[in-house]
Amino acid sequence: YLSHKLNSFLPKDIAVIDFHKVHDEAHARFDAKKRTYEYHIHTKKDVFESDNSWYYQHSLNVDKMNEACKILFHYIDFECFSKVHTDVNTFNCTIFEANWKQVND
Repeated sequence: YLSHKLNSFLPKDIAVIDFHKVHDEAHARFDAKKRTYEYHIHTKKDVFESDNSWYYQHSLNVDKMNEACKILFHYIDFECFSKVHTDVNTFNCTIFEANWKQVND
C-alpha cells in the first residue's frame, strides 16, 4: 500500500519497488549495495521514445553487443566513468549482469 502511495508522487522514470528501515545516517547514494541500470536503443524513429531511448538508425548486431559486454566482468575499478570532482569513497564496482536483448517493435 505504501509503495503505491509513494509511486503516485514520483516522476514516471522513478519507481519504489521495496523499502525497509535503515539507520538514521544512511545515504541512498553512498550506502547502496546494488544498483540496476537499463538502457534502451531503438532503430525505428519514435517521437514517444525520444526522451527514454537512444535512436540509432542502423541495424544492430545483438550477438556482438553481448560479446562486447563480457569485457566488463574483467574490471572492478570504474574511475574512468566518474565525475572529475566527486564525493565517492571508491570507484570499485562488481558487475553482476550485462546484456542486450532485442525486443521487436
